[in-house]
Amino acid sequence: MNPFLPPFRSLHPALRAIILLNAAVFALCAFERTLGLRVFASLALFPRWAGDRPWTLLTYAFVHANFVHVALNMLMLWSFGDDVARTLGGRRFVLFYLAAALVAGGASVFFYQGSVVGASGALLGVMYLYGALYPDRRMLFFWLIPMRMGWGVWVIAALDLLATNTGDGVAHWAHLGGFAAGIVYARLFLRSRLRPSLFSRLAAKLRSRGAAAEPIDLDALLRKISERGIDSLTPGERAALLAESERRRREKEEYQRWR
Repeated sequence: MNPFLPPFRSLHPALRAIILLNAAVFALCAFERTLGLRVFASLALFPRWAGDRPWTLLTYAFVHANFVHVALNMLMLWSFGDDVARTLGGRRFVLFYLAAALVAGGASVFFYQGSVVGASGALLGVMYLYGALYPDRRMLFFWLIPMRMGWGVWVIAALDLLATNTGDGVAHWAHLGGFAAGIVYARLFLRSRLRPSLFSRLAAKLRSRGAAAEPIDLDALLRKISERGIDSLTPGERAALLAESERRRREKEEYQRWR
């Protein structure tokens, strides 16, 4: 597992480019009066004018209200985006990020009147993918409570849903739009990288019920994955590989506990 904040130079180039672009746009907004520009007004999303300014459905995601806003979003993107970018590849990661931002912007049009800015919608999409790909990794919820990523992302979405009518000035529907984009993307394009479905695991257990447990030929499965890809595994083989991985993880934890 990567550290919470890997060195910036080691981040995937696509993620570095997104973070640097957000920083550059924030700098331009901060000095727009000095430079005689109207960056914020040109790029921010104003839902009532979205039909006349359709580009703002995307560009708003690179504009932030203040330093804390951009710093927090980029910190979270830095933390969770690198593994997702390496899993998807640079081109697919950028396309997903922009698509999640676009869906979040589209959701905002139906619920808000004032300006909408920030990368949070796209960030929630990235966080969902991270939780789907690495559900057993731990996150510190509110930097205090340790929680599995597989649960944590849903808790964040639930809190956003509960806060939609609070009038706190946060575009919660944009967050939920980006989160929904992550769900759809994972179901359509990441099935082979996610854990076997509950049905597949139950089917494998039923097939093996009553039979003597046989040791898994891990080398053969890994060789099969290397030669033909993970999609070549049968549901039973995926379930067996998952069970073996879990068994080894528990053995390692037990060893660490008693060493």
